[in-house]
Amino acid sequence: LYPPVIGIPVVSGGYPKSSHTISLSVYANPNNYTVTWLRNNTEIKPDKRIMTSNSSFHITSLQRDDNGTYTVVVNNAKGSSNVTFLIMVFEGPVFLQGNNTTPIWTEMEEGKDGVLK
Repeated sequence: LYPPVIGIPVVSGGYPKSSHTISLSVYANPNNYTVTWLRNNTEIKPDKRIMTSNSSFHITSLQRDDNGTYTVVVNNAKGSSNVTFLIMVFEGPVFLQGNNTTPIWTEMEEGKDGVLK
């Protein structure tokens, strides 16, 4: 018997108006567990755009306001585990370096040219 162990990507994202799903893998014994999805330490209530389950978190039509830090909490009779992850809504080009899937960010002012070095 052991508390939950969570597998989830810690950074993910998409473009505005696209759909985005975070898949959750949970290893727990006993295998009956509850999952709570949070944003800013507040439980996310499913609505017409956001759906949650014990195995996934889905947002249809990503919006800029969806950028942020989220947490998934999994509880069973032996304990609790949580993982915090980041969702980024990309606006404009996203530059990746080599085989790295982590975006390289730069601050740019609107109406001015940006230079990546």
